[in-house]
Amino acid sequence: MARTLASFMLLAALAFPSLAGAAGEIELASGGNLTITDTGYNPALPQAFHDQALASLPHLFPSHVLLASRRSGTLGEVEYALVCYMEIPASEQAILQGVAVHANRAWHVRAVAPTSAFGATLILVLEQIESLSSRPDAQRMPASARR
Repeated sequence: MARTLASFMLLAALAFPSLAGAAGEIELASGGNLTITDTGYNPALPQAFHDQALASLPHLFPSHVLLASRRSGTLGEVEYALVCYMEIPASEQAILQGVAVHANRAWHVRAVAPTSAFGATLILVLEQIESLSSRPDAQRMPASARR
């Protein structure tokens, strides 16, 4: 049941970003917008998000263009996964979505930017992901307890 709910939440976030419950939007210098929202922590994140996103994209957007993806990366103390795509080849917007985890916290990350600024936006998003561990409400948990 929990797995089905998690899959539904991911599909809803991919297809209907407004359902993600934005906690705040950051306007990026590249001309895009970034939203970071709390999401439920699960030890399978971020890899499960990445795998589900790649499996879902062809069904949600059959002609999508995958710009970049990272199944598991680490920035400082934050582990993350990221999928970047255009919904259609002629799209003027790039979408960057991912999940970041630190200690017992998890966040959903979503940015939309002009395709012409994709590289700059990607760098800005990665900088924001790395800064998540310095949030005052991010409690430390031993790595052995996270998995």
